[in-house]
Amino acid sequence: MDIIKSCSVCNTKFSTTQNRIDEGRGKYCSKKCYWKGKSGSIRDKKGIYESCKICGKQFYVFPYLVGKQKCCSSECFHKSRIGISLNCGIKKGDTAWNKGKSLSEEHKRKLSESHMGKTRPKKRLLNTCIVCKKEFIHHLSKSRKYCSGECYANGKINKSKIRIECGYRFIYMPDHPFAGKQSRKNYVQEHRVVCEKHLKRSIFEHEIIHHIDGDKLNNSPENLYVFNSNGEHLAFHSKVSRGESNLSDLKSNLPNL
Repeated sequence: MDIIKSCSVCNTKFSTTQNRIDEGRGKYCSKKCYWKGKSGSIRDKKGIYESCKICGKQFYVFPYLVGKQKCCSSECFHKSRIGISLNCGIKKGDTAWNKGKSLSEEHKRKLSESHMGKTRPKKRLLNTCIVCKKEFIHHLSKSRKYCSGECYANGKINKSKIRIECGYRFIYMPDHPFAGKQSRKNYVQEHRVVCEKHLKRSIFEHEIIHHIDGDKLNNSPENLYVFNSNGEHLAFHSKVSRGESNLSDLKSNLPNL
């Protein structure tokens, strides 16, 4: 059952439940009043006010930041850090203490002996990329054959010249103008290449290649028919679905070589 109460901050009446009251809740009508009441109680009891060391503005400091926060905003904080290095406290423009100096051989030997046994040195090996024949350095624990991700991809592609995707056979032809448009990079549909070879021209984008027997992997010239547009291709399939024509009635329109 709902109970009508007054907000502790703005005295607005709102409805709440007995369970929320028993849990110590149901004091505020909204989140805005909740945070206003919470912030007010904390500041009145524990918080202190200090002056910003940059602009002199009075600002509130929460109890866990007393003695630590010296600036009223991030802008003033960054102004206070100008000219201070995070590493050694050297001001901007100062010359480093070791500039122009070099370590002696004795000093280098002592440093090497002090670090000996603490860290395991990484063994590296010089190898030659099997794709671009470029020399590269890699860890001895890892057997690498390629110098980069691009050479790795090219090497994997060269291993398999033929791939099957979406029921069609694709062949590796990186120089083909249609390569990569319907499959992965550098691959072309095999039936497109067969048609272009017999027609002695490129297949236009509006032309559709149809497999007569329905087998997408049968790319013999006798099994391929080139439609002038996708509309003709769909019209033929609609006639077949209505029983007005058969798939076997269609004959290849590719000329013999």
